[in-house]
Amino acid sequence: MTAEAHLPVPAPADLAPAGTDFDDDVLAKLAELEKRSAQHEIDLRPQNTVDGYAADWNQWETFCALLGLPVTAITPGSLTAFVEWLWWQPG
Repeated sequence: MTAEAHLPVPAPADLAPAGTDFDDDVLAKLAELEKRSAQHEIDLRPQNTVDGYAADWNQWETFCALLGLPVTAITPGSLTAFVEWLWWQPG
């Protein structure tokens, strides 16, 4: 990850629950609240924690790619294999 973490902010149309019809003013206010919420989440975590999470995720992606698994294939067995794999990695 870069020094600045960016969380995805929903498009204004995504902010309106199904079956609602908000005008542009309300959608703009909701978008601003979503942006502030995302920034609040970023501000809660130190950058070294964010960087650590990113490094951990990259290792998980590498592990899954080596086994031909989707990254969402999370089971007790896949996690155990991941920990064993980490144990044998250099560094």
